[in-house]
Amino acid sequence: MKLRLTILWLLVGSVMTGQPEFTLKSGEELSHSNQYGRSTQELEAFIRANPSRLYDQSQALLLISYNHMQLGDFANALVANEASLNIKAQLHADDLVNNYVRFGAIHLLRGNHHAALSYLLKAKDYPIEAIQLYAVIDGYLAAAYRGLGQFEQAETYYRQSIETMMIEYPANHPNIITSYYNLGKLYLEWGQPEMARQYFQRGLNSGGAASDRAFLQALLNNGMGEAYAEQPAQAESFHRKALDIATEFFGGYHRETALASLLLAESVYRQGRRDEARDAIQLAVRSLNPEQSNLSWNQLPDTSGLIIDRPLLARALGLRSRWLMDSALPDEQRLPLALANSEIAVHFLEAAMDDRMDQADRLELLPIARQAIAGGVQAGWQLGKNRNDQHALRRAFRLVEAFKVLQFRAHTGYSLQLTGTFPERERTMRRTLRLAELEFRLRPLDITVSQKVHRLRENYRLMKEDWKRSEPLGYQQRFGMDRRSLAERQSQLGADEVLLSYFIGDREAYVFALDRNRLEAFSIEGAGLAGAIEQFQSAIDSSDAAVLTAAGHQLYQRLVEPANAILKGKKKLSIVTDDAIGQLPFEALLTESYRKKRIRLHKLPYLIRDLSVEYRHTATSWKMPTGEASAAYEFLLVSPVFDQERLARIPVNRRILFDPNIHGASLMTDGQRFRPLTTSVAAADRLQVLWGQSPLEGRFKLREAATESLLKNEMGRAHYIHLGSYGFAEGPSPEEAGLVLANTDPTSTIADDGLLLASELQLNATSATDLLSLDFVEVGGAPDNKLHHILPLSGSLMLAGVSHVLYTESQENNPAFYPAFYEYLLDGNSISASLQEVKTSFAKDKDMAAPRYWARYRLLSK
Repeated sequence: MKLRLTILWLLVGSVMTGQPEFTLKSGEELSHSNQYGRSTQELEAFIRANPSRLYDQSQALLLISYNHMQLGDFANALVANEASLNIKAQLHADDLVNNYVRFGAIHLLRGNHHAALSYLLKAKDYPIEAIQLYAVIDGYLAAAYRGLGQFEQAETYYRQSIETMMIEYPANHPNIITSYYNLGKLYLEWGQPEMARQYFQRGLNSGGAASDRAFLQALLNNGMGEAYAEQPAQAESFHRKALDIATEFFGGYHRETALASLLLAESVYRQGRRDEARDAIQLAVRSLNPEQSNLSWNQLPDTSGLIIDRPLLARALGLRSRWLMDSALPDEQRLPLALANSEIAVHFLEAAMDDRMDQADRLELLPIARQAIAGGVQAGWQLGKNRNDQHALRRAFRLVEAFKVLQFRAHTGYSLQLTGTFPERERTMRRTLRLAELEFRLRPLDITVSQKVHRLRENYRLMKEDWKRSEPLGYQQRFGMDRRSLAERQSQLGADEVLLSYFIGDREAYVFALDRNRLEAFSIEGAGLAGAIEQFQSAIDSSDAAVLTAAGHQLYQRLVEPANAILKGKKKLSIVTDDAIGQLPFEALLTESYRKKRIRLHKLPYLIRDLSVEYRHTATSWKMPTGEASAAYEFLLVSPVFDQERLARIPVNRRILFDPNIHGASLMTDGQRFRPLTTSVAAADRLQVLWGQSPLEGRFKLREAATESLLKNEMGRAHYIHLGSYGFAEGPSPEEAGLVLANTDPTSTIADDGLLLASELQLNATSATDLLSLDFVEVGGAPDNKLHHILPLSGSLMLAGVSHVLYTESQENNPAFYPAFYEYLLDGNSISASLQEVKTSFAKDKDMAAPRYWARYRLLSK
């Protein structure tokens, strides 16, 4: 977080410089000295004391928004900035640019990169007097494009930002050095380590390790070490420099000291110097545990103790687990300890997930979590395989499931609106606790500070218990749904059902197979898996029969065949995917080799012929306090159709989600209306005929009647809902995912403007909606894990009470596919069985057998 703050100070200076009032200036100075709480108190007192000085109030609110932002309280940061902007708009002030930049900064920190870009590009439309502000905006734009993986755009803006700053600042200014570091990190992510080294070195050449620059010097040296990852001896020299700097200026108990120790451990480990690596890992563990500084190598940290940085400690424990798995120690020594280290690491990560209030901070935990559990999963698997230790195997499965739950929470956290008094109560307590924890990081050996943090954490724990007791649903949404135990999950599986849960580690990959009576695990080959899946998917898209048959059977052998013994005689397959496996349509895998010269697609042994297939985000899912829920009617068709001039307009204040300048594949044709979904028209007509012939009640809301408020009101009442419209998941946040409905009035409010964002859904424990199917979903982000990228939308819908989500990213076959699917449902088949029936019927049809016609329809289950 500290790196982000360095460039943010520029914005504060450009906004507040020259303010004549002592109260405003003192508030600014308090913010500069990290006393955000006191700053906010003084500024709020200033506002109360000066009700007529509106412009100064707006400036005070702008700085208050900065204080909230620095504490991670982004909701209140947005509120304060909005209030500041509204005052300036009333006064017709000419410095609105500062507020738009602040919006961009907040959304950037939240991980909402599209929204950040929109606000920042809008800021450039305003007159800008301070040249430093140009540099700030370009730096933010670079960070946003970098977050979207658009590296060329990011490079351009980073360079522009640096060139602008060099006009105003000396070469050794901290913001210029920070920009060198950012550009170096960009090149690392871009796969250009030579260029990364150039810019890290420029930063190192810009100034010595004075106390005010020690942090940057440590960062740059660690960056150089990462850029020399393929030359571990070189990397080691830079990580040692970083460790020396951190130890000298920050002491033995500090996050930067621990980080440098971990990076040093990795570099010497790659050189085969295991003992030195162990010592460096242990130094990192101790550096983060001022209350447990005498821990031995075989001792685990006390989870109730004060930790300077819990995610970093989880990373250290994960590295220790990996060290143990690679050691020559006897199995009875290394395997249980490696497993225990990963379990403690997960505990700290779950606590960190509880603490973090917003998307970007939560997402940062996921790569740490994957690395932290890898050694423990391997240890549990080996104990199960070599010693038939079923308890250890269950522990390994729980580690994998804990990772999947962390991933679910990171992508759906705060996706639904929390109600009641506890959210604001918690926010206030978290702000106070965050201030105390910041002080603890700076003074970890001060007993009065640690006692204060202990007291505040205990108060926070008691508040959570009160919340769980008084409002269990809101508590579960905030802190994660109560997971079913493994035994509970097994008891809920059908007699003919198997669940396969995958985990792709850094060196090993596993599949856990679960039925009602047993749990088994198998090692699978993870190397080159992403490329093999991409090749298979490309063959589906192009109907390349030769590649499809070869790759389809090879992937089956690799991913499914190891579990054939437990699959024997089963009819239903649930898949919990991971990493690149998230884009694989298992239905189209081939269970047997097909060697005939003439390939007939309708004769291929697709997996769907033997098993129905559905996908899950987690294996154990969650338990919710439920009441009796029965559907008011059977079927609801909601279809704005988009063939009318006035439908699906985007209100001006919501167009940031669909800005053609930002989104490469915008859903709009002219900046106002969504392009027509011609297949939805035909599908809607056929579904009306089908349900009109059924004795079960069907309701049809088309065109102007297909509104956002209608869907929100009826969700939970209809057994099945079909949405003949767009769904979108443009990024990792529920604020960039949602559903598009009719909007006949361009001036309508957000409450019914035609964009039902995932973040606007309501938690529902008593919903009777078993299925929501979508005509088309556009999924953004990198293509490596489609199930991962749709999670903000699908996960939020499930929290809103939908048990199954059926969607496709290709709408060409909807008029044939969906009516056939619902016809099987009307015959009394289950959702997954109906989907199997229609896919099998297509796979047997000469004209429709190509998997591109049926394998793109994916069923997600709670």
